[in-house]
This record gives sequence, C-alpha cells and structure tokens, in this order.
Amino acid sequence: MIAWRSLDGGDIETAGSVHFTPRGLHEGTEVRISMKYNPPAGKLGAAIADILGEGLDEQLAHDLQRFKQELELPHYETARESYESVNEAESEAAAEEEKS
Repeated sequence: MIAWRSLDGGDIETAGSVHFTPRGLHEGTEVRISMKYNPPAGKLGAAIADILGEGLDEQLAHDLQRFKQELELPHYETARESYESVNEAESEAAAEEEKS
C-alpha cells in the first residue's frame, strides 16, 4: 500500500491510498485507488475540468495506464532479449555445425 496526503497550505487538498493485491499466478495484480480530492474552484472547477476532458477520472485512468506500462515493459523487454539471445546462440551453433 502507498498512502499520501497533501501538506497544509497547498494549492490542492488531496489524500489517498493505492492498494496492490496479487491475483494469482500469471493473472497480474489488482490495483485499487481510494482518493479524496478538493479541486480548485470546488465543484464548479471539477465540472469544468470534466467537460474539458481533464478531470480526475481521466487523469487517473491515464496515469494508471502509464504506470502499468512502466511496470510491464522491463519484463517484456527482458523476456524478448532472452528469447533473441537464445535464438542467436542456436543460429551460431547451427552455423558452426554446418562448417564441420
């Protein structure tokens, strides 16, 4: 779990937590967010941000997608590099065998 709250006197009052729950072997991780947010200009400011597509829900969805990509990319790259190095080693071994 990661939790936070804004400091007194900040521009925007926020508090929240992110919970990570393993879902099982090869099923990933469930991520749950609980958040309190008092936007600038109150409910009117939140409504305007939503209309402009810059509301909290849109921002959270975008940020979660980026977070997911950052976590999964190293795993994907490592797996791809391992696969490519095995194929390269097999190709080199086959080439050496053909020379013999």
